[in-house]
This record gives sequence, structure tokens and C-alpha cells, in this order.
Amino acid sequence: MAEAQNYLAKNGLAERCQTVSGDFLHDSLPLGDLYILSNINHDWDDENAVRILRNCRAALPNNARLLLIEQIMPERVNDAPGTVGGDLSMLMLFGGAERIEAEYRHLFGLADLQLTAVIPFGPTHFPQGRKPNWAIIESKLLNM
Repeated sequence: MAEAQNYLAKNGLAERCQTVSGDFLHDSLPLGDLYILSNINHDWDDENAVRILRNCRAALPNNARLLLIEQIMPERVNDAPGTVGGDLSMLMLFGGAERIEAEYRHLFGLADLQLTAVIPFGPTHFPQGRKPNWAIIESKLLNM
């Protein structure tokens, strides 16, 4: 957390951000207008992934957004073999999974959230020859 606080201060963001330690499976989250979970949900099975999303949802005011930064599992294995390898690693190490867009939509729905956008990272974020499959997955409160 100290590293994050130093980064925020160095970049003039400390006044706009709050860092809080805790357990997102059990602790209440502070109220905010934007939550970003990067490379988090793929570590967890569906039950705990939904638990994390519900915990975030409980802290979201009506106009807030929850962003996940995750790999989107391809519909076809040949489209992103690196993501498929990551999926196997998540399964073996943590019981988690990389997920296709429809699975994220389903998990959000179980947490009373609505998937509103999937914004793929552009090719400039990846080594040449690798198909980008990382994305920002945006959600908001269901029926907002």
C-alpha cells in the first residue's frame, strides 16, 4: 500500500484517491465512485468472484462504476493461446478461471451489476505478434 500511496503522491493524485487495506471477501468497502479490480477475479472460482463483486456492489452509489481489468477468454483456443495457458494456470493454482465475456456478464448479473462495456486494450500494449485479449470490463448497478 505504501508503494501505491507513493505513486499517487508522485503523480499528483493523492488528493483524489484513497488507499485502504482489507479483505474484499469479508470487509465492507469504503464508499466511492469508482472501483478498479485489476487481475483479481480470475484468481477465484465463480462463488468467490461473485462474492467480491457483491461486496463492491454494496459500496457503489447509484452513479458509480466498477471496472475489472482482466483477460477475456477467446471463444476459440487458437485466437489467444496465451490466455488459454493462463486459464489453466489459474485453475491449477487457485481454482480460478479466465472467462469469456458472457461469463463476466453472468457473474455481474448474480451480483446485481450490469456489464456495460468491454474495452479491449489496443495492440500497442502488447509485444508484436501477440493478439491483445486484455480488456477493461465496465459495470454499473443493475437497473440504474
